[in-house]
Amino acid sequence: MVFHSTNPKKIVQLKQELESLGLLEGKHFTVTWPEEGKTGFTYLKREGIVELAYIAIYGTDETREKEAASLIEHLRERAETKGKDVLEKLEELIKHGEERGFRHATGMKEVVEIEWEGHRTTVSVEVKEIHAEEDGDKLRISVTAVVSSVEGRWEMTFLRREKDRAVIGYTATRADAPGGREEDAKRIAALIKALTGEEPNIIRRNGKIREIKCTRRHLDGLRKYAELTDVVRNG
Repeated sequence: MVFHSTNPKKIVQLKQELESLGLLEGKHFTVTWPEEGKTGFTYLKREGIVELAYIAIYGTDETREKEAASLIEHLRERAETKGKDVLEKLEELIKHGEERGFRHATGMKEVVEIEWEGHRTTVSVEVKEIHAEEDGDKLRISVTAVVSSVEGRWEMTFLRREKDRAVIGYTATRADAPGGREEDAKRIAALIKALTGEEPNIIRRNGKIREIKCTRRHLDGLRKYAELTDVVRNG
């Protein structure tokens, strides 16, 4: 994909933008500087498109992800004007980048450490099955797992908060689970930590655990699983 301009400042600006995202000149893109009023070029290589697509999902922070995603959408818009074949080739590169970091949750075995009642404790987690589905304006992720030797099925529900559109998620605890709500909450916290790398927030009412809350960070942590990508990638 080629970007051209007779203005050196615009070439520099694009070069700096690509480098700020982690792309390397030579490996991911090349620059031909404009001389004597002639047009200069920034050529984004196939490797650069793949890397951008990867960063849009697995960037080191949300700002990078958004900037990379914005560039990907710009590439799509340009490709659409050049015809179906060009767009299909671009989508293949984007898919390759998105799938490069995917791993499978099914069969995953982890021993995680979580904060519980003022102490750090270790919990074993084995994921048996995981899938996601859209339910109106909600995203539901169901997980069957064995946590601390207890097999169960838990559901995380994500949605956007109406007042500020922030992503929030929750998982309800069950009173009839082995050990009651307290032990169920402990298993849920360990499961979410194993899947996302982040511990959830524990919500108590009248001193009793009622709900496990998640944020955008947890949803982002779930994007890396191949079983969920078709539904979660646009969450």
